[in-house]
Amino acid sequence: MRHQKLLSATASLILSLVLAADSRAACWMCSPSLQCFEQSIGARVCVMSTVSCALLLLCPSPGIRIPDQGESGLTAWSLFDAQQPQPTTIDADAGPLALGDEARGPRGNGRGPLAETMLAHGTDFEVKLVDESGRGFALKRREAGGAVQLEILDVLADQPGRILAEGVLRERDRLVTTVHVEGRDRVLVVQAAKLPSRVLPAELARLHNALRTAARSLPQREKPLLKIREL
Repeated sequence: MRHQKLLSATASLILSLVLAADSRAACWMCSPSLQCFEQSIGARVCVMSTVSCALLLLCPSPGIRIPDQGESGLTAWSLFDAQQPQPTTIDADAGPLALGDEARGPRGNGRGPLAETMLAHGTDFEVKLVDESGRGFALKRREAGGAVQLEILDVLADQPGRILAEGVLRERDRLVTTVHVEGRDRVLVVQAAKLPSRVLPAELARLHNALRTAARSLPQREKPLLKIREL
């Protein structure tokens, strides 16, 4: 009997510690102004563009969150019309997370007008980003110690296919590859980082301003260029 009580007390203690750890991490919601904000309920992943906001992977239950040790994962990507073929590259120490024209980088001379730009909150996730025909690309993100492992897959008829690019990125690295969206090749530029909470507000203010700036140069659309779905 004492052994059963000890096991019960130990299990209760472990559960209490798990719940306490979970409560420190963020879930996300979309605001009326289409921006992601931290909340005790919502989703583990929030993706925002200049004209849309989407939630993926619901948090387990109200008030219980996924632990993140006081850090927040951000992934930024931008699409440009391709003026010439772009080989897959990883530019080391290319600069901080960037959106829109700021993401053109040192090899930007092969990139045409900006087509779309997005910012995702979340650490480990897999998303499809496709046009109305189901053509586009999938993005997989996984934490890899102090870096982020990214994988970009081709998507045809809503089904993921061959790997277009993959690599492990540090905070200031930039992955560049070519994807096919809306019947044309486009250059995809991706950056990812896990930022401590002390610097997150300033970084988000800077990136939100970059989204607003990008919106002024994007073509007017009745619907977003890319639909966001779980892979």
